[in-house]
Amino acid sequence: MKPQLPGLPTMAALMVTVMITVWLGIWGPLDLSRIGKWQTLTGSILAIGGVVATAIVAVRNVKHQIRVNILSREEDRIERMLPGLREAVDFASVFLLHRVFQGFFGIVEAFQSDGFGIAGSTFQKDVHKALPSTDGATRRSIEQRVYKCFNWGRIAENAARVIRAWTAETANRDEWEPLAFEERRAEIDRHRELFAQARVQFGVAMDELEAEIKGIRAKIDLYEARSRSIRRELETYFGRDI
Repeated sequence: MKPQLPGLPTMAALMVTVMITVWLGIWGPLDLSRIGKWQTLTGSILAIGGVVATAIVAVRNVKHQIRVNILSREEDRIERMLPGLREAVDFASVFLLHRVFQGFFGIVEAFQSDGFGIAGSTFQKDVHKALPSTDGATRRSIEQRVYKCFNWGRIAENAARVIRAWTAETANRDEWEPLAFEERRAEIDRHRELFAQARVQFGVAMDELEAEIKGIRAKIDLYEARSRSIRRELETYFGRDI
């Protein structure tokens, strides 16, 4: 457990108490009417010097206590952040495996099996359920990145299904009226263009998701290094493991 340190008002009050005690209780205030000899003057000067030295020490101690309090609060914040950042990396990294889809058949189901885009839920709820310890800003960023991948994957899958179904329908041209046949084939071509666009955008979205993951990992490394630095400084201050 971390040591409970007094707050700034308490330390200030203690410092003032020490100064007054030293001034009045030990040496007493400087009485110029009693200065008749060099010894008395010297003693008074030493008394003043003692009070000043005591005040300097007290101020230094207060500054140290303030520093320790700040470091302890920073360490607490880092310890609260790290678990959520790690779970965000673990959750988001799974979706990078879906780059392997070529025809995109089954990609929506794959995302849903990993806890995103679940039927009857919302994307926000899915991410919140998966990342209960993650801070709001990181959670929203992950949601947006994964949703972009999911959305372009869904568009590509739908386009691929239409292309496959309508291509099969128009396999026998003699069964179609010429105008209807040409219209359907034109629709197939438009869906091929849409599929190609969605496939490219899906790759871009995956790259952005990977960059987001790398950014979170870098933040984790930074926080872990800072936490170790804080712990070393606190251990040095207290002279023992805490």
